[in-house]
Amino acid sequence: MPNPTLAKRTMSAVTIADYGPDAVLQLNPHFPKPHLRKDTEIIVNVKACAISAIDAQISGVVIEIGDKVDKFKVGDQVVGLAPMSTGGGYAEYIVLDWYHL
Repeated sequence: MPNPTLAKRTMSAVTIADYGPDAVLQLNPHFPKPHLRKDTEIIVNVKACAISAIDAQISGVVIEIGDKVDKFKVGDQVVGLAPMSTGGGYAEYIVLDWYHL
């Protein structure tokens, strides 16, 4: 039986250990869920992701916002850029500064 406490703290995410063919992609079903670190950040439940050479484009639904975010609200459907410095968009959730949406 799945542990409900663990399920709330983790998510599925694709991790990439190195450059190479698709074999370097690994699905991790217990990757730590992200959390807000700054008042200007938003957590998005990712619904779709596309990868390019310099970033990822994501679409999804806002599930949490920082105190200084006034352009978006929980439940908004959004699209945005996920710079590679954020870990990319191949995960259930991503944290982005509001201006990336």
